[in-house]
Amino acid sequence: MNGESDIEVGMVSVLCTVYNHGKYLRKTLEGFVNQKVDFKYEILIHDDASKDDSADIIKEYYEKYPDIIRPIFQKENQYSKGVQIMHNLFKLARGEYIAICEGDDYWTDNNKLKIQYDYISKHKDCACVFHPVEYLKNEIVVCNDKHGDCERNFSIRELIRGGGGFQATCSLFFRSKYVKGDLPAFVRMADITDYPVQLLLGVSGNVHYIPRVMAKYRWINEGSWTNRMIDDKEKYLKHLYTLRSWLGEFNCYTTHKYGKDVAYVVVLSSLGMYLEGVYPAEKWNTIINELSVCDSNAVKWMICKHKLVRIIKRFPVLYMVLKGLKMRLTKMMS
Repeated sequence: MNGESDIEVGMVSVLCTVYNHGKYLRKTLEGFVNQKVDFKYEILIHDDASKDDSADIIKEYYEKYPDIIRPIFQKENQYSKGVQIMHNLFKLARGEYIAICEGDDYWTDNNKLKIQYDYISKHKDCACVFHPVEYLKNEIVVCNDKHGDCERNFSIRELIRGGGGFQATCSLFFRSKYVKGDLPAFVRMADITDYPVQLLLGVSGNVHYIPRVMAKYRWINEGSWTNRMIDDKEKYLKHLYTLRSWLGEFNCYTTHKYGKDVAYVVVLSSLGMYLEGVYPAEKWNTIINELSVCDSNAVKWMICKHKLVRIIKRFPVLYMVLKGLKMRLTKMMS
């Protein structure tokens, strides 16, 4: 199954990657199998040689739902070999549409797939539909990523500047044809999948936002990618350099239409590590010199803003109040 000709029209493929998610996995799988839909869907769940009971839980659910669950079990960990697992799942997906949810996140709305399916199937110019999620830390909701209360399309510039966290991976629902076959170089170069795929979808069609919270995302979870980056600064630094490289390739792919937006992300993503003293000062100066579109005043403002946000985020309630105030002000001014 390599191309669009393998797609079953109207079908949805749910893609789930799992590694040592045993203590969360049942809730994730329940969110999948309890969806209220009037279309066919399949669940491709990939276990990357977990060392806990994840594989046993997947087998348990496969025995209950053999018609919709397609399990893939690895004997050796593929992530450690540099394999882009999600890219392989894209090729295996049989649906016209794809939804993604990793094994430690979960859907909280049994109508999620139906809501997103109904919208995208009626709007041929729509490439992707997403929604806000609640962030969980130690099983407590600390915030959500709502981008206002109005249903609307987001521009590619907003997606670029928003970074990979702008659209939670467990909220994505998109047309599979955009990730079938050979992916663009900038997607293949990236060491993560969600952000480059979001940008690919953003330049392929409309990206629509439905302001209904329908999932929970485990933030800085044990064993998560974010947690691994926090624990290993050298690994994060390598990720930063890779980010810069594939964003540069994306800039070429889009014939430099969004150069200022790409520059903004490169500077902002470097900023946190620079302030922590991990990002080399001489590398930072090189980036600033190269990014002529970022004048000194803009960079100074970004540094001040970043420091302020870091302080405010230590107080989740205050952060939520200020975020709500910002959204109300934006709505009043629009």
